[in-house]
Formats: sequence, C-alpha cells, structure tokens
Amino acid sequence: MGMVCIVSALDPVLFGAAPVLVTLGFLAALAAAVFGVLNGSAATPVLTVDCHVTGKRVLPDAHFVTFETANGSHVEFAVHDTEYSRLTEGDEGSLTFRGGQYLGFEPNR
Repeated sequence: MGMVCIVSALDPVLFGAAPVLVTLGFLAALAAAVFGVLNGSAATPVLTVDCHVTGKRVLPDAHFVTFETANGSHVEFAVHDTEYSRLTEGDEGSLTFRGGQYLGFEPNR
C-alpha cells in the first residue's frame, strides 16, 4: 500500500482566501477593542468632589495639577497651560472629572 494524497478542488480557493479571512478577523477584533474603549469611557460617571490644590508641576510637554479630596486621597491630572496658570496651591473648590480625564475645577471664591 502506498501513500494516498487527496487533493481537493477547493484547496486553491481556501488558501487564497486565508489571508483575506485573517485580515478581516484582525480588523473586526481591532474595531471591537476600539469600540469597547470608547464606549467604556462614556459609561464612566462624571464625578464632582470637594478638594483643594496641593501641587503643580511642569514637564516639557505637559502641565499637571494635584488635588487632595475631602477623604484625603490625592489625584493628579494633566491640564492645559491656561488652566495650570489659573490654579494656585491652596485653592479650594469643586473638582469635576471622568475616570482619568480632568473636566474642570471651580474655586470657592
């Protein structure tokens, strides 16, 4: 008995379609991941907490402000340079944010 090799008429079609199917699968997974990230950030609630500014720092490409909330936790956000200039250490007020995204600070004045 010799070795039997079965060649299907569909082999060229399947081998030709494999790269297309892999690419489509990759694009579908990528789209699902991006949609999940975008949908997840929209689902994160907007919070407003009482706090005060405890620190400021500047890196070559970013400005950061640190806040201490009423419960004693510290959070730091990257802010625009105009917002950075407006805030002063010791300012007390209401911090509004969504997840890690700074939305604003309203001082008590």
